[in-house]
Parts: sequence; structure tokens; C-alpha cells
Amino acid sequence: MEESDETLMRKVIARDREAFNVLMKRYGRRLMALALNILRSSAGAEDVVQEAFVRVWLRADSFDARQSQLTTWLHRIVVNLCIDQVRKQRLESDDELDFLPDQAPDALGRALDTERRDAVHRALRGLGVRHRAALTLFHFQELSGRECAAALGISESAFESLLIRARAALRQSLHAYMET
Repeated sequence: MEESDETLMRKVIARDREAFNVLMKRYGRRLMALALNILRSSAGAEDVVQEAFVRVWLRADSFDARQSQLTTWLHRIVVNLCIDQVRKQRLESDDELDFLPDQAPDALGRALDTERRDAVHRALRGLGVRHRAALTLFHFQELSGRECAAALGISESAFESLLIRARAALRQSLHAYMET
């Protein structure tokens, strides 16, 4: 029987390495996908996810199951690390990364969806990090509005406004891309 997130976190707080490994296996891919969609860099995403799990290990006792679900807490850590990394990159260089990973499941899926996927990826590249984070959490990670707001550290109404602006920006960017 699979242990609950709360049980695993209690064990992680007690420094149980096996419980920590279970947590990493359970959520590693999901957090990697989130970081990839926000950062558009596999190396950067790997760094962020690794740092996120280091923070989970070091600060496990700061998790409060009464305030949020474990997934929300993990998403918030990853989103904050992604935002920090983007800010750091902007300080180091004005050049934007031009890589968004191919996430199509197979060759047939890639062949059928290449043009549409490329258009969406190009449009996403033009968005700011908070807009990419909002769209990724809500549409790709399929979190609820409440969970997204918690992951971003904002109110639900602020998240709803952010999501509306992000969708409008994506629509505008897609429209501009389709015209070229």
C-alpha cells in the first residue's frame, strides 16, 4: 500500500532517506515538467528540481499539511526557484534561452502536432515568467486555481487575473506568430 504524502513528510522530517527517495520518485517528473515549461532549459530545470529537493530535505519541518497539500508546497518551491533563476539570467545576460523541450509522446504525435506545438512554444517564449508559470501550473500541471494561487504565493483572485492576462498574452502572441 502506498504511503500518504503526510506520512512520507513525517518520515522525511525524521530524516528517513527511503521516504525521501519515494517522494523524489513520486514527484520528480512532475516538478521537472513544471520547471521545463517555465525555464525552457533542460539544464536549468534539472538544477531547479535538484535544488527544490535539497530544500525539501533541509526544510521539511516547514511543511504544514494544515495549510497546503504537499504538491502545492512543492510547486511553490519550484516556481520560486524558476523565477529566481530567470531573474539571475536577466542580470547576467539579456539573451533569452531559445529551447523548449519536445514533449510529444511519440513520432506520430510529433508529426501530427508539430506545427501547432511549435506555434504554442514560440508564443510561450514571448511571455514573461509569471505568465508562463500560471499557464503551466493550470493547464499543463492541471492544478486547481486555489493550488496555483498557493504555488505562486498570491490570492485566488489575483491568480484568476494573472491567468486571464496570461491567456490574453498567449492569444496575442499566437495571433502575431500565425500572421508571419
